[in-house]
Amino acid sequence: PIPSELFPNQNATYINSLEEPLVDLCLCSGPNIIFGHNYYFNKIEGTSPHCYAREEVAKKLIKISNQLPTGYKLKIFDIWRSFKTQYMLYKNFEEMFRQQNPDMDDEEVSLLTQKYVSRPIRETLNGPVHCSGGSVDLTIVSENGKEIDMGTSFDDFSIVAHTDYFEKNTCSIEVRNNRRWLYNLMISE
Repeated sequence: PIPSELFPNQNATYINSLEEPLVDLCLCSGPNIIFGHNYYFNKIEGTSPHCYAREEVAKKLIKISNQLPTGYKLKIFDIWRSFKTQYMLYKNFEEMFRQQNPDMDDEEVSLLTQKYVSRPIRETLNGPVHCSGGSVDLTIVSENGKEIDMGTSFDDFSIVAHTDYFEKNTCSIEVRNNRRWLYNLMISE
């Protein structure tokens, strides 16, 4: 099962060095990783056609992708974001939440937004992890080229998108098992 705690695996290696170089995963990943540059294709300001990641993150993703069954691939939606992209995403989603929740004040809207998108702050140690190339939005694609069912689409900003949602809500055993599979692959490295 997927635990509810934020960092359940105390023995896992967490990437924390901000000094490692960014590498373009598009150039070094091999056949088991594909890319869905959603923000770039949607022309969000500050995006790039490249898929930069911290070097260690890139190595781990390549190792994970090689553990998939034949024909399956990791699909990377987003890793590194420029500060401008982070700012634009935050503002776009903050406005979306403001419109969806007209009774909330600015602070409540900001807190709700921060459950799904990091605040764009220019701080080395506490800034958005995507801005350092250390956070990954991804899924698994089956041998027929379709994303396996994880219960939501990319960038779903609802409680259903929480990693452990299907552990508590057993409305879909298939989705729960798919999420467990991805989760366990990710923590294995």
